[in-house]
Amino acid sequence: MTSCRELPAVPAMAAAIAAVLALLARPLPAHAQAAAADWKFYGPAKTEVANLCFYDGRGAASSADGHVRVLTKCLREKDIDALDVERALGGKIMEKAAQKAADYYVPPIAAVTDVDFDQTLSIVLDEEIANSGEVQPQSTILYELDCHGLMLRELSMSSDAPRETGAQDQAGTWKAITPDGNGATLAKLLCRG
Repeated sequence: MTSCRELPAVPAMAAAIAAVLALLARPLPAHAQAAAADWKFYGPAKTEVANLCFYDGRGAASSADGHVRVLTKCLREKDIDALDVERALGGKIMEKAAQKAADYYVPPIAAVTDVDFDQTLSIVLDEEIANSGEVQPQSTILYELDCHGLMLRELSMSSDAPRETGAQDQAGTWKAITPDGNGATLAKLLCRG
């Protein structure tokens, strides 16, 4: 039988567990986040600054009650346009976009809105820029969509936009999805079936 003296001290073990949990809770660097997500374009944001918004196609989670949780981020269009995609990350952004185009990739947005060939090529490049993590988001929002009730709410949000700088970690109130906004586009993309 083991005596109490041979067992590790509880405070030392608790401190070790707390340290591991703290490491796991830290936000991932932009490049690690980019690798973990698959950003898909869902529309421009109508704010003071022109933004292009993306949702994480790989991370969207549906529940049995018809709710979908999805992480979104909006990038300033001027930052996207300023990025030298032929040189950034050794040309990998342009290379990946060209490969997707050669493989006849069609962005999901094309399933819910009319997109011509030139727009498709632009969207493919924009999605690869979003995936690269080279452009910092102006805002990041975790949404919950109620697909049956056509409602959505923000579960968390961070932004560096004027008048919106800061973060919110409390769930917002449910709001009706307007038929012509980005919320409606997200619902059309994610509330299938």
